[in-house]
Amino acid sequence: MKTVQEIIDDSALANGPRVSELVRIRPGGVDPLGLRQINFNLMDQLLPQLNNVARHIRPLTVMAWAWRCAWRAAEAIGLEEVPVSTLREMVDRIEVIFVWSQLLIHESVDLPGSAYLKARLDSSYTFAGERWMQMQKERRYSTALSAAVNYGPSLFNLCFARRGVQRDEVRVHSLADAALDSLDSLLGKHRNHSAFTKFGAVTVTQAELKLWGGLWDIEKITDAECEHIAATLGGKDAPLKRQHGIQLVKTAIKRTAERSDSAVRTAMCDYSAAQGDAQLLESVAVWRGIQVRQLFRLTLEALLYWATVEVSDRPSSVEQMALRFLEGTPHKSTVATWLTPPADPDAVDIVGPIVELEKLLRGRVNADSLPGAIYRGLCTVLACNAIDGSERQDRLPLARAQNEAKFFHDKPPAQFMEYVLSAWAIGQHVYWSVGRGIGDARRGADRILRLKIVPDEAGVRIVPGANNSAPRTTPDRLSTAITLLLEAGEL
Repeated sequence: MKTVQEIIDDSALANGPRVSELVRIRPGGVDPLGLRQINFNLMDQLLPQLNNVARHIRPLTVMAWAWRCAWRAAEAIGLEEVPVSTLREMVDRIEVIFVWSQLLIHESVDLPGSAYLKARLDSSYTFAGERWMQMQKERRYSTALSAAVNYGPSLFNLCFARRGVQRDEVRVHSLADAALDSLDSLLGKHRNHSAFTKFGAVTVTQAELKLWGGLWDIEKITDAECEHIAATLGGKDAPLKRQHGIQLVKTAIKRTAERSDSAVRTAMCDYSAAQGDAQLLESVAVWRGIQVRQLFRLTLEALLYWATVEVSDRPSSVEQMALRFLEGTPHKSTVATWLTPPADPDAVDIVGPIVELEKLLRGRVNADSLPGAIYRGLCTVLACNAIDGSERQDRLPLARAQNEAKFFHDKPPAQFMEYVLSAWAIGQHVYWSVGRGIGDARRGADRILRLKIVPDEAGVRIVPGANNSAPRTTPDRLSTAITLLLEAGEL
């Protein structure tokens, strides 16, 4: 695409109109209000260095073991300096072999890239040539186990590996030796197969994959792996913040005998269960802050989604939209009575409104049912203690929103909703989407149409071609923590 200066220069020389080049812009943008980073910042205060993908132990062991295999292969042929790309090629091969082997022994496998690799599973496969190179390229940053969006960060954060001297070089962490030795034992003589010991072209048959799949089954974790995760997830080798966070998870499960995400999430918000333990009380406060911020973000994104549905057929003024929204909420004369704050902000149910919104947004959304759920979300977040700690005003800190809401306490709810729609939802969305678009253009990044809805002289209207999918909550890493704890026998 041409730069702005090139367009100006061309226009100065033009004698008349002409057809412009096609601008390739795809609709998207999963963060329409730019509020999700505060969620991540808060999660780092309680469950740092976890993500929502690395939920199982065995893939981490296999990845670290693959790097040990690669380094041993280099030592076996006397290489003192090995290109990282050579090591990486063997690691990629072992990753693919592991996922394929699990696809052969399980009906479904919770592993990144399963669908991609299942479509390429043959009776035998030779890891060499253009086909293999193309597979490596396609998987590297998206579906590979070691990709940054998958298990890559947890490989280091859970002490299975450490950074080496060279760029992108990976070394096995000394704490992981026992876990990797246990994988050696599971594979027995098969660990000497050329797929695990030699660089270069290697052919693997489906029969071999199926055999190995049973030996290193993702569901059969060794004692050494369990001990490693127990120590590095929330034990003595974990960061102090994560130790506290994992302790809160375990305490909630022990107290309620529940293991479902929703039940544990609710139990972790209960101050009364942490009385007498100052550290546990602090952890509950942080966790409640995460959930409040989750609800605030989901409430505003749901409001934006409702607004886009409202103007999908024709433009509308913000005043008209506010009145239509209020039809689905209680009729009160002032904002102070309309918001109906609970008597005790520390005891208000935060998770319930999140679940209500999730259920509405997951199904075939009836726009008429959303205002009531959004209203209950607003009542909750504006009554809770704001502890997000964000100083970036462009991400709409909850404390700022609560202060702005106080200005409307003696005014009619319609005035307040006009402000919430125009400033917190539509205005925040336009500001954030345009800013991200300009940033992408400066970096030469992918061109994404993030803008969904805009105000103009006819009122508020939907942007043609915009992606109007319903919002989803940002996973809060709880599922990862529970699954890892279960696999490690810590619950």
